[in-house]
Amino acid sequence: MDIATIGGLLIGVGAILISFLMEGGSLASIFKGPAVMIVIFGTLGAGMITTSLRNVMTIPTYLKIAFAGKRPDHLSAQDP
Repeated sequence: MDIATIGGLLIGVGAILISFLMEGGSLASIFKGPAVMIVIFGTLGAGMITTSLRNVMTIPTYLKIAFAGKRPDHLSAQDP
């Protein structure tokens, strides 16, 4: 996994948790099923509205690249 991906995830999640706690919230309220579904599927739905199905189908490939830390071989993807 790429170190920048890990760092970005930690910073993003950490900022949300710390700011929520600073406002007096309970961590248990963040991890409720309906709230998680709204965020995850709402984001997925909004993304699908703004792009084509072909681009949506490439999301797993991009996630694999982001979490594996491997650089794609651009030379083999080009036509001669």
